[in-house]
Amino acid sequence: MSAASEVIRSIERVVGRAAPTSDAPGGHRLGGAEPELTVAPESEDQLVEIVRVCSGGKVILAPIGAALQEFDIRPRGDTRPVVLVSTENLRQVHHYSSEDLTLTVGTGLTLGALDDLVRPNGQHLPFDPPFRRAATLGGAIACNAVGPRSLSHGPIGHSMTGASMVLPNGTHVKSGARTVKNVAGYDLHKMFIGSHGSLGILTRVSLRLKALPEDFRLVRLRTDSLTDARSMIDRLTRGPTRPCMIEILNPIAAANLDSDIEASHTLVFVGYEGATDEVEWQLDQIDAAWKRQGVRLDRDDSRKQYEVLTSWPERGADYAFEAVAPAQHRWALIESCSERGIAIMAHGRNGPVLGCGTGDLTLQTAAALRADAGPTGSVKFTRLPEGSNVPPTSSQKKTASTSTLKRVSPASQGRCALPSSYGLPKSQRSRSGAPAASGMLSSR
Repeated sequence: MSAASEVIRSIERVVGRAAPTSDAPGGHRLGGAEPELTVAPESEDQLVEIVRVCSGGKVILAPIGAALQEFDIRPRGDTRPVVLVSTENLRQVHHYSSEDLTLTVGTGLTLGALDDLVRPNGQHLPFDPPFRRAATLGGAIACNAVGPRSLSHGPIGHSMTGASMVLPNGTHVKSGARTVKNVAGYDLHKMFIGSHGSLGILTRVSLRLKALPEDFRLVRLRTDSLTDARSMIDRLTRGPTRPCMIEILNPIAAANLDSDIEASHTLVFVGYEGATDEVEWQLDQIDAAWKRQGVRLDRDDSRKQYEVLTSWPERGADYAFEAVAPAQHRWALIESCSERGIAIMAHGRNGPVLGCGTGDLTLQTAAALRADAGPTGSVKFTRLPEGSNVPPTSSQKKTASTSTLKRVSPASQGRCALPSSYGLPKSQRSRSGAPAASGMLSSR
């Protein structure tokens, strides 16, 4: 019996008979590899045992959550078996105090289930990544997913006060606490935000909730060009109002949203939340500035439109991506995508640029998008056409985190495997050819 087979047998002894390969998430790239096993540990202790069994580097360990994104697992030339570890059973509610606005839950809990738990008490987690109802909390954190209202509420790190994690060698560690007052020292758990699992697997998180706003309204503004939209956003951010969200849809995305929109028009959605009087005053300011260009949506229509915007990109698209570009390249990227017929939605003034398109995606187009994002920008493809040879993740920058990961992670010694679509670019992997760490990939 090979060493890899022995590892798989050991995993089965930990969790019982694992799910067959056919139960692995469908429609996702596995780097040309079919998973040997799909397991769903029932507890954090089981997860620790699984990671320890796999820490010898004989198999590729690939944790997943809702698997809403494209992912590659196996680096080229790697023939080790793939084991998928689902966090779906790590969804326990460990602590909830509606009086203190604090919550500690397992990372396999979906954000939709979290909403159902806290909304009856007039509370919410101000965090709205794409496909919010289906996304798992741990995966959205590991991907550093952001949504429209991150303009006012900030990223998930602003609401995260503590976490428990399993490191690549199977060590179970904890950082932070339920409340900020009880935390001393560094917020080490925040290193895991956006790490794509390269530092370990999140098992539970402590969060700070907020009261639901009394009112939420959207205004839809129409402009004749992307240049006019840029000027409008500059006026909005310098004006007397304080929007909780600003979303820019290029002409292709605008036409997909509303067939009555002219092909040359760009849409800007501006959202306000808070006390009803406060919201109404801000809407009046928008009416005064852009009365002929704006349409004020009522509460029901605002909520419906918001759900559409947080469900971006469209599921019918053949490919989708998320780009991060510095200010000097951001609008050039949006304009170049419009010229290529790619639908674009951009968050806020400097937030991520989300795109989706139909048809084939060539290496030349992918390279052009990455070039448009600038030398310090990056493009991550979250969906790819079947059979595409475009790597999901790439950037032109060399980040300082590369050497940091190799120093702090025991996986750099070959104990675990990093999914090739997340974390480090291929050019920055260890010289031995082994990826740097094991991670939670495509967990949203």
